[in-house]
Amino acid sequence: MLDTLNAASEIYKRHQTSFFIVKKDDTKYRIAKSDIIYFDTENHYINIHTFDMVHKFRSKLSELNDEFAKPMFAKCNRGIILNVEHIFSIHKDRVMMVNKEELPLSRVYWEDINRCYLAVHVDPDLKEFINPTQV
Repeated sequence: MLDTLNAASEIYKRHQTSFFIVKKDDTKYRIAKSDIIYFDTENHYINIHTFDMVHKFRSKLSELNDEFAKPMFAKCNRGIILNVEHIFSIHKDRVMMVNKEELPLSRVYWEDINRCYLAVHVDPDLKEFINPTQV
């Protein structure tokens, strides 16, 4: 009975997983949004950092605003959008992610990151206090 429930739960999770499609050259890649730790920019490219690799594709960070919105995704500085679910700790000038990477945290985004963190990890009702505009 328990095995059946666990199997059903896994199937449900797979169907609920949201994916981001990245096109690079002639190939399309499907990346689970929950696996994304953060995005950063490099020249005219965006790097998607996941637990097992970095995917690089040509785009602008601003083009991700609609698909990666608050409170789950938020900017920590001008060139980085992080997955709030994967924050390990927040400091005055940096964010430590669960994979032990430290990302710079701008004063401009400090309050926003903290509000998103609270909304995701502590109290989902705080979502109403987050500015509804995109990251």
